[in-house]
Amino acid sequence: MQSSCIAWSPRVVISREKVQWAPHSSFLILEPTTQNGQTPLDELSLIQNRTEQNRQSAEEEDYEQKSMEKEEEEKEKEKGKTGVEDEGVIDTWLRKHRLLYVGATRHPFILGISDGTIDIFGFKRWLGQDYIFVRAFVPFVASVILKAWKESDDSSDMEVILGGMAALNDELEWFKKEAFKWGVKLSEIIVPQKQNKDYCRFLESLMNLDVEYTVAITAFWAIEAVYQESFAFCLAAGSRTPPELKDTCQRWGNEEFGKYCSSLKNIADRRLKKASDDERKKAEVTLLSVLEHEVEFWNMSRGGT
Repeated sequence: MQSSCIAWSPRVVISREKVQWAPHSSFLILEPTTQNGQTPLDELSLIQNRTEQNRQSAEEEDYEQKSMEKEEEEKEKEKGKTGVEDEGVIDTWLRKHRLLYVGATRHPFILGISDGTIDIFGFKRWLGQDYIFVRAFVPFVASVILKAWKESDDSSDMEVILGGMAALNDELEWFKKEAFKWGVKLSEIIVPQKQNKDYCRFLESLMNLDVEYTVAITAFWAIEAVYQESFAFCLAAGSRTPPELKDTCQRWGNEEFGKYCSSLKNIADRRLKKASDDERKKAEVTLLSVLEHEVEFWNMSRGGT
């Protein structure tokens, strides 16, 4: 009688055994299994599969990372001498000075209109003071047209600016009608407050002949853009703007005025990309001055000093 031998590896922890007779052999083969019921060969195959999957995943991540790095390199190349990306000089500045820009376009005065908590006396104060400002704004826009005629490299600039100039006459008439509706007597002498005087003097300084067209058009865009974005916010979904103030918000927050502001922005960006470093620095400082004056104007309207 032949004896039966058991062949197994002592290094494997066995929880149960798969028993089978080897063909044409008297050996009883115990195929050891691990605690989850798989043989070492099964687990080795799983490990190899996971290793291959991890390798492929790592290769894909590496490819994506390299693609992103390549895109960044391309962006850096596109910046050119001006150090700006395709988004334009102005957008770069708005990101750089975001807190100030948000302060001008999301001022508590505007938020008060949007949520319906606006002090009506503050609104009337703004109405009278802004009427004075717009009257001073007219000669400033006229000076921008003159600068465009002398310095612009695109004749269509004048057509865009003239469109805004023509709208100012309607705007002054609108102020008169609104003042009548709210009982604000514009025919009487309205004393401009300090913040308004400072802003008007700033406009006068931009009318000087030594102020470049690029600087002036940047200021012009900024003044218009602050009102457009501010009052458009009051028309957004979810706002609780009082019905009697909807017309005011619609005047500057409408889509057509938004397109007009975009046209001014395109002109300013085109000029800024071609400007010298010194001219570009002046334009950036001017932009900051406009935003600061806008914040002070809103403060004044709320009764601040």
